[in-house]
Order: sequence, then C-alpha cells, then structure tokens
Amino acid sequence: IKEDIQFCVNLATQYSPWASETVSSGFISIPGGHRIGLCGATIPGREGKGFRSITSICIRISRDYIGIAKGADVEGSLLIIGAPGAGKTTFLRDIIRQLSEKDRTRIAVVDERFEIFPCIEDVFCYNIGPRVDILSGCNKSAGIEMVLRTMTPTIIAVDEITSSADAEAVLHCVGCGVSLIATAHAAHLEELSARPVYKKLIRFQSCSPRGAAFFL
Repeated sequence: IKEDIQFCVNLATQYSPWASETVSSGFISIPGGHRIGLCGATIPGREGKGFRSITSICIRISRDYIGIAKGADVEGSLLIIGAPGAGKTTFLRDIIRQLSEKDRTRIAVVDERFEIFPCIEDVFCYNIGPRVDILSGCNKSAGIEMVLRTMTPTIIAVDEITSSADAEAVLHCVGCGVSLIATAHAAHLEELSARPVYKKLIRFQSCSPRGAAFFL
C-alpha cells in the first residue's frame, strides 16, 4: 500500500517542484479539476504545513453535469451550502453558466484550486458559458480584490469560503455593489451558524433582500 500511495503522489506531481506548495496545504491539484487529499505525518515545527510521510490519500474526481442547476432562481448573492461531497462545486459551475447567459451579466470566477473551471494547456475542460472571466490559482481574498478592480463584474464567484480573510473579502465585494456566489461546508443552517467565520455572512444574508442560501 505504501508503494501504491507513493506511486500515485509521484504520478500526480510528475516530480515537479510546482506541486510542493499545494502538498504542504494537504492536497494535490491534478489537471482536469481532480484533487488528491493527503494525510500522514507532518513536519515538526511547521504547524501542519508539510509532510514527512504520506500514509493515506483521498482521490476526488471532478465531474460536470450540465443543467444540474436548471430552474434555480438567483437574484443577488447566493451562498451554496452542503456537506463535503454533496456537489457544491458542480452546482456552482452550472449556475455560473446559466447566469452568464443573461443579458449584461458579467461573471468573474476566482478559481483558487483550478477546480471550478479546470483547464489543460490553457483549454478549459468544461463549457464556461458566455461573459465569464476566470482567474485561476490565486487565493480568494486577493483574487476577489483583483477582479473587482480590473474586470467590472456584476457577479463574482468563488468556491469554499473557509477563512476570515475569505469572508471579509466577500463582504467587501458585496459592499461595492457586486453580487457574489460562493460555497461553504455545512450540513444545515445551525451548523453553519456555529462557525465564527460564517457569522458575518449570515448576518448579511438575514438583513439583505438580495441575499440567499441554497442547501444541497
């Protein structure tokens, strides 16, 4: 098993130094939007950043289902909520395509992990829809600020709000008159409310007539 794991990691990274940073964050991004989660012994003194050895992996296969978000009525900002593996990214991808077909709707996607709209050799693996601009490989907080200043979007879309910096960037974006579509890990609203990082987003959603949550 150890040899199989090492073979998978080496094959996924192609022994390339570019992968070292994502490995230190606990995952490997694979061309095509797939991802390998990593677990094992971390390097002492580095606060969990970096592995001394990898003992198990979780391979997540990216899939595209055109029309999965058909009929979803979205006006304003939207937070897509679901447990890991519920299909949040797949739903997000499809709703971006649908909204991009509306007149004068410009969507900027900040795709930090190359998973929403993955590409191979600068060719997108999935249909991205019209009037969609994609910023790949940039962290969400910096990416949101960048596309807000440079791409004049009406909507900004991101995946997996997980940190306070992400949440602050989201609120800044919405405060500038731009709608936002994002995903978050939670099985239900009570679970979401219990996590400090989401409290400001929930307060915004509850007092805004243009905010909504969609549970998967």
